[in-house]
Amino acid sequence: GACWHPSKRGYPKIGNLLTMKLKEDKFLLLTQKTSFLQNFCLLLLYSLVSGIYKIVDNQILMLLNVPIVLFLLRSNCATTTNNISLFYKYDLFFLLYIFYLLFLEVVVLFNVKTNVYGLLIGLFLDFFPVIGFIYSRKIKFESFVQILLIIAFVHLFIGILLYPPFSIYLTLGPIAEIFVDQMLFGRMSSVSGSLAFGNLMMYGCIISFFYNKKLLPFLLFGLIFSSQRSSWGGFLLCILLYVYQNIRTGKYKSILFLLIALLLVGLCVCVVFLIFDIDLSFIEYRFSRLTEAGDERSIQWLHGLENFVNNPIGTGFGQVGHVAVRYTKDDAYYWVADGDYFRIISEHGIGGSLFYLVFLFFFFLIFCSKLKSKKECTIISLIGASFIQMIGSNIHEFYFNNFILWILVGYFFVLVNSKFRLI
Repeated sequence: GACWHPSKRGYPKIGNLLTMKLKEDKFLLLTQKTSFLQNFCLLLLYSLVSGIYKIVDNQILMLLNVPIVLFLLRSNCATTTNNISLFYKYDLFFLLYIFYLLFLEVVVLFNVKTNVYGLLIGLFLDFFPVIGFIYSRKIKFESFVQILLIIAFVHLFIGILLYPPFSIYLTLGPIAEIFVDQMLFGRMSSVSGSLAFGNLMMYGCIISFFYNKKLLPFLLFGLIFSSQRSSWGGFLLCILLYVYQNIRTGKYKSILFLLIALLLVGLCVCVVFLIFDIDLSFIEYRFSRLTEAGDERSIQWLHGLENFVNNPIGTGFGQVGHVAVRYTKDDAYYWVADGDYFRIISEHGIGGSLFYLVFLFFFFLIFCSKLKSKKECTIISLIGASFIQMIGSNIHEFYFNNFILWILVGYFFVLVNSKFRLI
């Protein structure tokens, strides 16, 4: 007739279960924080490697990228998404592209026109960062964008310190002058030049637009002063996507609030410019050169098409882009230093062209569809902004930015696999 009690049959008490659960949650939280910090430190170091080698004046330090990426692949821990596969069905397009590139590099080694040194540098700068695609399957998107947002702020801080018109760099000694001497007129830059800096500011603006609008004015400041037209255009596409998606769902109040917010931000920026008497002639100068820049690039783009016609399978990495301009002295191929698309069809040939056509096809299908979440809007905005920047710039040849781009491509193909089902 005694009452049943869990403890009398060897079962743990409810209080003990709660204590165990609490300890488990604390351990999980600590693991997540440690993993987040580890990923952040590694990615931040990756973004600063080019600055480190400039300070030390030893390009061998660029090889630090290799162990950093390898550690990133091992440091997923609790940051990993649950039940996520390394590859999905639609990743077949990516894998075929990679196999084609590997085949191509073997073939071009037997071509007398191939600059082997340029090929090796190109593989390091352009092909090695493709590992970012795999890394995207090992870290949650939300964790990654938080890390990238912080890294963007770190580079914004460096950019402000080094920006010549602010004269802060004069108090920082000869190390700052190493970077300032390489800056172009009116272009804010960090350790890797204004193009890479503008790319990071563009990504930061898009992420903060969807996840933390309070930070947006600061990053917009960096985006504007990067003086990179392609980065401005990339962020504008994000705004257009937001407006389009809200029109589709009938959320006109959101569009009104956005317009009011943009007007207020613009007004605040103008007030800051007036208070600090900042010369904005560099912005007028950048727009005044649109026609000239278009003419320069159109010549290079035509040369890219000629390279493709003459070498339909591709010339191989590092043969026509920035790597070729810097490391080759001959004219075996036409140089395409501005415009990733035409450099890609030159170097990657028909295999690369087909992959990017499939990539663009899926992008436009999803862009025009109804996006269901903030995450989907952010992924499409980041990919679309990258596509815009690739029109007139060779962002693929900036190793860290290229690594980030391939991480985004990895997230994009996860989205493709969730949107479209293969029969």
